[in-house]
Amino acid sequence: MQGTAKSRLSGAEWRINLSGDGFVRDHRVNGVAVLPGVAYLDFAVRAARSELGVARVALEQVALVAPLCLERGEETTLSVSLTRGRGDRVWFEVVSDSRDRGSVEHASGSLRVAVGETVASHMDVAWLAGRCPATIGRDRLYPGHERQPIQYGPSFRSVEWARTNGEEVFASVALTDLTREDVDHVLHPALLDGALQALATVLEGDSSSALYVPFAFGSVRPLAALPTRTLVYGRRTKAAGNGGAELLRGDIRVCDEDGRIVVELDDVALKRVPPGRPMTERETPTEPQGTIEEGRDA
Repeated sequence: MQGTAKSRLSGAEWRINLSGDGFVRDHRVNGVAVLPGVAYLDFAVRAARSELGVARVALEQVALVAPLCLERGEETTLSVSLTRGRGDRVWFEVVSDSRDRGSVEHASGSLRVAVGETVASHMDVAWLAGRCPATIGRDRLYPGHERQPIQYGPSFRSVEWARTNGEEVFASVALTDLTREDVDHVLHPALLDGALQALATVLEGDSSSALYVPFAFGSVRPLAALPTRTLVYGRRTKAAGNGGAELLRGDIRVCDEDGRIVVELDDVALKRVPPGRPMTERETPTEPQGTIEEGRDA
């Protein structure tokens, strides 16, 4: 997948072509191939780096508005538009354009240049491993039966192992042989989706029988290039409630094998999808989004 710049700054558009015959086929929700929500984070960061000419940007108040579903053989074009706001703020919007569905908005949010910001640099890997003593079996992450709400094909079975204490999760997430050669990404969807898969094991709790999909991100801060194998720490910040909570929230830190943090994701929200609702239905935010308070970094 190759992105190209059309113009510069206000109103600029960065485009990418997607096919239902690509990696999307390995990410299915209720049997429908759906582009992972984390892919929009990658597209926004790549567009900003291309259009603004900077190495580091931070995304904020990201809302996933509507899923992109692709049938085998179907093709569509995604456009990321960038518009100047007040100060150093830039607003982005991700829209698809296809012959059958026309123009559909899928994600939106803001971004800013993050060069020179002070951030937490390392996690204590041994300490985190000790905090999470219980092993999460791969049969829980990747059940074999097709009646699971979310079915992961080989490209998205990226969690190698995971451990938990019920409130936190510590996991190894790596690119598979099918995704390792795809070097165009900044925030590789297979890696970030694996991080969400790990977080979901502690977010869902008593709600594990319901279908939850990514809904919003308070902030996303890429700090360094993602390695092909990462360690992921996730924690629950809003508990599940009696199998029916509408929103579940948590934070994620992604680091390399030495513990150096490469991506921070705060206030990650998963939204419950009511039974029977088609995946093509537009989602509407029910709560304002924002980053969690300062001082709660892992």
